[in-house]
Amino acid sequence: MKKNRILVVDDEVDILDLLKEYLEMFEQEVTTTNDPYEALEIIKERLNTDSSIDVVFTDQNMPGMEGTELSVKIGDISKDIKVALLSGIKEDERDICGKNIIKAIEKPFTIDDFKEVLS
Repeated sequence: MKKNRILVVDDEVDILDLLKEYLEMFEQEVTTTNDPYEALEIIKERLNTDSSIDVVFTDQNMPGMEGTELSVKIGDISKDIKVALLSGIKEDERDICGKNIIKAIEKPFTIDDFKEVLS
């Protein structure tokens, strides 16, 4: 499995910790934030550097900005960043949200859900 630079965005700190643990089991480089606006800043700061973000896992339901809106804003920054939405959106609805959404993962999720996105 390719080593990716991953950003996880979720307003629940327990979920952030769990996802970081899951993804680090696959030897991925993981950054977390509970703020979607901070996520956009992280992506912009790292764009076109050796630490640019490859994949974003984001919760759909967050205060301030939904995951679908975040995915559109990420796509405006870079079309190369893949986004996986956690909860709240069905796989067949992803086309209306942004072309960079590669997977909708419904909670409760499993480790295999993340393997699929990273492979």
